[in-house]
Amino acid sequence: MQPRSVLLFTLCLCMYFCGCRKKEEDIRSTPYATGLKGIVVYTSCATTVIRVTNRNMGVSWTNCHNQQRYENVFDAYLPHTDQVLKTGDIVYFDVMPDETINRCKVNDCSPSVTVTIRLR
Repeated sequence: MQPRSVLLFTLCLCMYFCGCRKKEEDIRSTPYATGLKGIVVYTSCATTVIRVTNRNMGVSWTNCHNQQRYENVFDAYLPHTDQVLKTGDIVYFDVMPDETINRCKVNDCSPSVTVTIRLR
């Protein structure tokens, strides 16, 4: 009788954990975060680093040019826009699912996280 109980418990446990996971395509098809506010802390021809000011999201990063450290930053990718952001600009944006396009990434001491954003 004991092996049946263990088998039933294991089966119920597996069904519970399998039912609680989101499908990966569902995660990619919805925005990661909306209604964000940030400030551009670094720009170059290859990188736009934004520090989120109204939420704790992003990574810690040290600018390799002046050794200044920032929290809650990421490298922002802005598709389908010709708007140029400058250091000090305050931006309102949504983080979007990554687009499946080829983009050239030049290492310019950018943060380890790159996200696609849409300006508001």
